Amino acid sequence: MSTYGTAVIADTATCEEAEAINANLQKLAAMTTDRCTLNPVRPVGEFWRASGYVGMSTSDMIGTDLFAGVDTARIVIADDFDEFGAMWTAWRVHDAEPVVVYRKYLALDERAVDTELAAKDYADIGATFDMAELWGANPTVVAAVEDCFGAMSQSLGIVGTPFTPWLDALDLRWPVQ
Repeated sequence: MSTYGTAVIADTATCEEAEAINANLQKLAAMTTDRCTLNPVRPVGEFWRASGYVGMSTSDMIGTDLFAGVDTARIVIADDFDEFGAMWTAWRVHDAEPVVVYRKYLALDERAVDTELAAKDYADIGATFDMAELWGANPTVVAAVEDCFGAMSQSLGIVGTPFTPWLDALDLRWPVQ
């Protein structure tokens, strides 16, 4: 079974913005096999959470249109490229402008690196601390995920598994059970 797909967890300032994220995820699903699982929008502290999984897609297919209708948000995207690797991206949306806070590509091994995806990495210690601050997480715990990259790469092929250390560090859960 293919693991190719995209998981999104978005915390927005308003319920309407969270609904916009879900609508945008449905557009992404319609671009491929129309396979998606979207969770109901719900309040999480001071935010509204939208989350879901779209099979046979990547977030690059819809690009920043994923954030259409959103003025303020924190978002993580887990793109699984099946045997071709995985990408974790954290975004901050402020005044309707999405900015990458952190991005890391994982390859199965050094022989399977997609150099185009690897060139997009933005995962230095400053980016790690920015992602931790955005999600209100312990920066030391988030930075420790770097020690797991090898094991995370080896877990490619099991839906959601390569992203578990990031999810745990940010106190998030895979959006589909």
